[in-house]
Amino acid sequence: MDISYVNDVEIVSLMVKAGLGITVMPSFVAIEKADVIKAVKLNYPAPLDYGLVCRKDEADPLVLAFCQVMQEQAEGM
Repeated sequence: MDISYVNDVEIVSLMVKAGLGITVMPSFVAIEKADVIKAVKLNYPAPLDYGLVCRKDEADPLVLAFCQVMQEQAEGM
């Protein structure tokens, strides 16, 4: 068995479409790519976390304000 790790959704989709194997991916990604590939829902509950990413040295006041508002909203959840 040969196992490859790919961290790019487009690359892994191309590999599956080319018949190079199978993959496990979030259902919201698999559904988008269901033109040629078949998505099988797994009954495996896993929490999905999201985050906000920006440059460490970000200087744009609008970006900084947006990040601040999002952080405040997340803390209130």
